[in-house]
Amino acid sequence: MFNNKDYFIEKTINWCRALFCIPDNVIINYDLKHQPDCWGCSSQVKESHYAILIDPTMSIRDTVSTTIHEMIHVKQWEFPSHVSNKNDGEDEAEEFQYKLTDLLWGLGLL
Repeated sequence: MFNNKDYFIEKTINWCRALFCIPDNVIINYDLKHQPDCWGCSSQVKESHYAILIDPTMSIRDTVSTTIHEMIHVKQWEFPSHVSNKNDGEDEAEEFQYKLTDLLWGLGLL
């Protein structure tokens, strides 16, 4: 079922795909699902195929930010030379998730 959050998640995924130069042949699926102790998570299903889970109870801004956070992980998997081994890429994802959210909003793309 398509809802308001689906719109924001899909726009954010597409924007991140362009920003991070993630090719169209990379499959990125998402689902809105509550997970204990986690606002979002991503996993590599297989080469060039990723799954993102986003908690549906968050605000739109936090949903966008969490989607960006998980898309940063997709970028890290696709371009591993850009990842530091510290914290499994969490430092980069946390540093940029709200900065990029504010940029996306400030550009009027959402």
